[in-house]
Amino acid sequence: MPNDPTALSAGATSDKVERLVRDGLDRPLRILDLGCGSGHFSRRLAALYRERGWDPAAHVLAVDISLDSYRTDEVPARMVDLNRPLPFDDGSFDLVIAIEVLEHVRAPYELLAGLRRVLAPGGRLIFTTPNVGNVTSRWSFFVTGCHRLYPTPSTRAELAGDLVGHIQPLPVQYWHWGLRAAGFSTIAVHADRLKKGASFLAVLLWPLFRLGAGANRRRDAKLAPEVAGELRQATALINAFPTLASRCLVISASGI
Repeated sequence: MPNDPTALSAGATSDKVERLVRDGLDRPLRILDLGCGSGHFSRRLAALYRERGWDPAAHVLAVDISLDSYRTDEVPARMVDLNRPLPFDDGSFDLVIAIEVLEHVRAPYELLAGLRRVLAPGGRLIFTTPNVGNVTSRWSFFVTGCHRLYPTPSTRAELAGDLVGHIQPLPVQYWHWGLRAAGFSTIAVHADRLKKGASFLAVLLWPLFRLGAGANRRRDAKLAPEVAGELRQATALINAFPTLASRCLVISASGI
């Protein structure tokens, strides 16, 4: 993307992703940095590999629709339009990272399916996206009709990396569905950091959210048992405190 959503995102988001990457990094994984922008997180990955004596250029690839702002020689980069099928062979990567990217693409569910295809067996996807389920975003939508960080979008391609390029305000249960539909079976949702204002409102309105969570469970229970079982984790996330209070969702998925 022309601008750098990775650099613009909260530092806590990148820090959380880096911690998830470090977990289990006992060998040089083949990593795809999706929507790399200026290479902010690619440089973090390069530093992680150098710490361990591994050559980042041999194992990490950065991609974006434009490389005009890409600024690192340590990780090779390639131009890729994420609105088209991914130009990689099946099982090409052990880990795919996408920080503040999927909300910019036209068909995120198709992209998730493509990422499942290019991941090797046992591979992992880690992505972040603005959390439209937090209390302040819900309030913003109620008052203005726009979720927080989702103003009315522009069609100008050069602005695709800005907030006016956010076109997929999907709440957590829909990201969860997209991952399940793509074939991921182990899905974990994390918070980057809890916002003070959203945390205060979540505590203040907690009885109301508990009522909502109960209503969701009762609705699901009326479905066939196998469907209710499938929905249990995603439904529980809707009104969980981290969802209500965090700025971004940090989602990891594997089980291929």
